Amino acid sequence: MTTTTIQTVSASATSHILNCKLGSEDHNWSDFLADNIRGRQSIAGLQLLPVAVRQHKGSFRPVYDLAAVHAFVKDVQKLVPSAVPTAVKVTALAIDRTRHWRMNKFDTRGVPITMRAYRHATSATPASRIGL
Repeated sequence: MTTTTIQTVSASATSHILNCKLGSEDHNWSDFLADNIRGRQSIAGLQLLPVAVRQHKGSFRPVYDLAAVHAFVKDVQKLVPSAVPTAVKVTALAIDRTRHWRMNKFDTRGVPITMRAYRHATSATPASRIGL
């Protein structure tokens, strides 16, 4: 039995590295890594698998060889030229800081969504429905 000491990173750190180097346009990297473990997904036939599991807060989590992560990035960049880092999308929104954050709602264009007053349906039957 021979062991080798290597630099490892967590699945979340691996996902972050992949997002920074390959962009996020086509992939949710956390899901990609989970699907790789299950053998369900690859990029141009390339897979990235963990080298071990490490206990974290009571459960075992996969860890990845840092050198293998960087090699995977280089291989994907060779085979898929469109895999490039994407800029973080920043959207300017007019936030009302006096309101609770859940009340600051916007549509996909960034236009505020006005809240309608909530009307509770009563169990009483309207007078017009009973002939009065």
